[in-house]
Amino acid sequence: MANFTPKTFLKLLIFTYFSVLLYSMFSYGSGCVQSEPDFIFEDSNYFIISNETQRCRLKYSELKTVPINLSHSLTMEDAARNNPHVEMGGKWQPSDCKSWQKVMIIIPYRDRDYHLRVLLNRLHTMLKTQKIAYQIILAVQAGDGGFAKGRLFNIAFLEAMKMQQFDCVIMQDVDLIPETDKNVYVCDSHARHLASAIDEQRYHPMYNKIFGGVTALSTQNYQLVNGFGNRFVGWGNEDDDMSARTIGAGLLRTRPPYHVGRYKMVRHIKSGRSEHGYTYFLQWRHWWKIDGLNNMSITKAKVLSVTKHKLYTNITIEAGDLPDPPSLDIPTEGWLWFFWFYLF
Repeated sequence: MANFTPKTFLKLLIFTYFSVLLYSMFSYGSGCVQSEPDFIFEDSNYFIISNETQRCRLKYSELKTVPINLSHSLTMEDAARNNPHVEMGGKWQPSDCKSWQKVMIIIPYRDRDYHLRVLLNRLHTMLKTQKIAYQIILAVQAGDGGFAKGRLFNIAFLEAMKMQQFDCVIMQDVDLIPETDKNVYVCDSHARHLASAIDEQRYHPMYNKIFGGVTALSTQNYQLVNGFGNRFVGWGNEDDDMSARTIGAGLLRTRPPYHVGRYKMVRHIKSGRSEHGYTYFLQWRHWWKIDGLNNMSITKAKVLSVTKHKLYTNITIEAGDLPDPPSLDIPTEGWLWFFWFYLF
């Protein structure tokens, strides 16, 4: 121990840091299964044995990576003209075949007009190419309180299920634009992370268990995990909490290959972090079955209005009361679990 100098300690610290960094960079694919929805592609083995002759089929080779229109001059009217197939309320379904799933795409939203124009212009074109029966739901938070993304998803999900019986819910951040039509917006029987490669993150996930940006769950599985936690107000941790919920529910995580799950992030200033976000997240095991879809009334969040626009259905939501500060009496995950979640 006599030779353990501050310089030696610093070298050990630097070595440990870069070892963890390299592990994270080169093992990011080991925490989930890469897959694609073969049931929808006519050149897959699925159709050799399937009797679903009336179902929509896609030729994988004809789905392309397309240039993204990031022009600030793009208007909502331009996006509507570019997508004349869209029906009032932001919905469409193919007429020449039966879509495999009815898909709702929920976009939590406040004060991101430019991002929304770019996203809607891209999504409607892509979803038609993919022959998806879909409806785009804009979950708009009223007022200027902390942004409660989880509550917006939950309220919009419950309201959308009153409109029709959807099979699949896509949770879509407004600032992420899909680059390729090969990233098909459907659900599998697992927890699907569609945004597996974002340009701002050097086109690979930041860590294995990341489950944010753009994700897909069957409506049955969204209810199984009890939706999002309602305690996160502000930016951060609600996506990790959802990832933990899928683990608790025994769901496998799947992702498209990284050349498929590519997204461009439209830059913006980040909002304030969720107060007590990490504490709420580390208490996920206590909360996930009792805080979510099944206790929305406690939050006092409510729907203020539902209006149909050309490119989307607008659900304006009052987010409700702030959550109570986290209790120290609630069991919290330890540091070993924390490192396991973010590194393995």
